[in-house]
Amino acid sequence: MRSNPLKIQRSRAFRLLCLYFTLALGMSAEAQESITDEFRIMTTDGREVVVLPSAATSAHMQLELGPISGRSYETTSQRVHIVSFNGEVFRASTPLEGRSSRIVFIPSQRKFAQLLPSIRVELEDYAKLDSISKAIGAKKATFFEKLGFSIIDLPDTVHPVEAIEQLEKLPEQPKASIRVRGPRVKWR
Repeated sequence: MRSNPLKIQRSRAFRLLCLYFTLALGMSAEAQESITDEFRIMTTDGREVVVLPSAATSAHMQLELGPISGRSYETTSQRVHIVSFNGEVFRASTPLEGRSSRIVFIPSQRKFAQLLPSIRVELEDYAKLDSISKAIGAKKATFFEKLGFSIIDLPDTVHPVEAIEQLEKLPEQPKASIRVRGPRVKWR
């Protein structure tokens, strides 16, 4: 069985990116915020993603983290995101407001994906779910006992990243992660 040199090269680049993100995430929160501005690096489904800005906090935002760089700017009707990863340039545009304005860039897949209006929270018992849901103003919460986690649906006004930050301030500090829209299932 032969190995694909292109796959090996991409694998090395991805490992380098993961190492850099690990080092960047190890910095203090203040240092990380000053570097990433409104771009945030989070983990979902075991992979690193870059959460792109979705708020009109500034007309022009930039990111510089090792092999990945990006910028976002607003026009009169949309927000444009440009991400450069290992020499390749990726572009996406979103509405200025609403759920569709929340997207992430997935370096391992080299694509943009929509951020779902819910978060995944790892829980061991149902008793904590009610207090956690109230703390972030959840619309609905579904507990999957055998799987050990809950999906919490958020109101339109709450960004998933903000909800996770609120959960980190709770005494229980439940482990939470963002959710990304996956590919559509093709039924036969």
